[in-house]
Amino acid sequence: MHIVSVPTAEFSNFNFKGKLLGPKGMTLKKLEETTKCRIQIRGRGSVRSAEEEEVKRTSGDPAFRHLQKEIHVVVTAVAPPVEAYSMMASALRTLKEHLKPDKFDKISQDKFKELVRLNPEYNRNQCKQSRYQPYHNKRSK
Repeated sequence: MHIVSVPTAEFSNFNFKGKLLGPKGMTLKKLEETTKCRIQIRGRGSVRSAEEEEVKRTSGDPAFRHLQKEIHVVVTAVAPPVEAYSMMASALRTLKEHLKPDKFDKISQDKFKELVRLNPEYNRNQCKQSRYQPYHNKRSK
């Protein structure tokens, strides 16, 4: 088991949880498949609902003790020691790329493509909400 801290203090405006999870959790699932490791997002901010997280955090249940800490990623591998270390190293290298606060890297672009594939209307809605809408000349009509 290895714990990787998420740099939310340095980059408070970046959504690391969203980048790690991806649309419908697809990015995290693919990451687990390729590395053959179990990858979990834990800590403060890892639960979808803030109210639910607060209830769990104050419950005193040992299963929710991780909510007392800052958000982090837990990587575990179950295999013979040599294989487990190799799998963990691969997972940590890949995870390092996912924890870079870049909205325009290949990972984020792939996430956006997947989101558009799952919901074609998403791209149209994003264009409507964008302040950089295409120029339309009203006089040409």
